[in-house]
Amino acid sequence: MKKLILTFLLTPAALFAAMAQTPSADEVLDKYLAAIGGKDFVKGITDLRIEMSADFNGNTALITRKAKAPNKSSMTINMNGMEVMKMTSDGTKAASGGMRGTQAMEGAAAQSYILQNSLFPEAHYAELGLKATVDGTEKVDGQDAYKVTFANADGSVSWSEFYDVASGLKVQTVSKGGMGGRGMGGRGGGQGGQGGAPGGGQGQGGAPGGGQGGQGGGRQGGGGPMLQTVKYSKYKDFKGLKYPTIQMQETPQGPRETSIDKVRFNEGLKESDFKVE
Repeated sequence: MKKLILTFLLTPAALFAAMAQTPSADEVLDKYLAAIGGKDFVKGITDLRIEMSADFNGNTALITRKAKAPNKSSMTINMNGMEVMKMTSDGTKAASGGMRGTQAMEGAAAQSYILQNSLFPEAHYAELGLKATVDGTEKVDGQDAYKVTFANADGSVSWSEFYDVASGLKVQTVSKGGMGGRGMGGRGGGQGGQGGAPGGGQGQGGAPGGGQGGQGGGRQGGGGPMLQTVKYSKYKDFKGLKYPTIQMQETPQGPRETSIDKVRFNEGLKESDFKVE
């Protein structure tokens, strides 16, 4: 009987202690922003250009990702001197295209692409109408990471970011497939692309990747939509901004690595770069 009473008394205390140890979403995100350069520094970035490369069946794909505050983005994939895929958002509309023409994104797919590819959504999520929630910790490559889920007001758009408990750095993104997309500074490069071209990975904070969507890829989640997973590693300093230089995306054919070659920001990107036609 004493053991039962003791267990009853200790259980609430244990639960309270666990809750006390779990940081708020703002605390996790502030630590991430501090780790990549500082919250004020990141908020001072008004545009971002990422140049990436990936091997695709022996051919090199060159991926250029651009993002402009607050939520404009574009991504192009070139192979053998030809543009094989392009995804663009002007902050209100979004479209994807390739050698077979351009198609407008609709509904939740358009909103997903726009929100996930916004410029560093961690620094502006409330302004974008997003809610951030800490859903505990999970292991990412053997290390504890806080899982933070972002969702819009009606829940039609959601994705999860994982931040290393020790360093604060973003180490993984998991999002639904389709033409949505998502980002590190802007989201990833898309897994499938039009006609099978590789994407640039997920993206980091709103603009690292090349646009998440793409036409395929990811893993099936319990009979629901495809889930796409992108991991980030080997962070490097680019004039004060710490950014991952390797993005690893899970695909049905196995992991696909994208190398981030150049990261530039505040260069005054043109509005025409984000025109949706």
